[in-house]
Amino acid sequence: MSAGLPGCGLGGLFFVICALLGPVRELGRTVRGRSSAADWAQTMRQFGLALAMVVAFDLTRRALGGDVLYFRTVAVTAGVLVAVLVAAKGLDVAASLSRRRQRRRAPSASPSGLERSRYYPQAQLASDPEG
Repeated sequence: MSAGLPGCGLGGLFFVICALLGPVRELGRTVRGRSSAADWAQTMRQFGLALAMVVAFDLTRRALGGDVLYFRTVAVTAGVLVAVLVAAKGLDVAASLSRRRQRRRAPSASPSGLERSRYYPQAQLASDPEG
């Protein structure tokens, strides 16, 4: 087992993919009027860094003879990354649906009886037969 190359794991691959897609996202934001020169500068810095990482990886692969770093290894890492992102998004959607259901089950704006005393303590005093 080897430690691998820095930047070729899940985090590195996630950064490279996001940074390479960054200009597309920023273009969409520009079209909607939600971008600025500072946003473009940051996006292009990250794009350049990701491009440099891809070039460095390719040069390393070529320098080591090409058989050392297989495409299959990167593909497996990309597959794991996709699985992690899909699972995270699935959990996010499930949590969102759960919150939506809880809001629907919330008591109405004008509670009655016992519920009213929980939300309006002064109502309990007024309806307390012993008091």
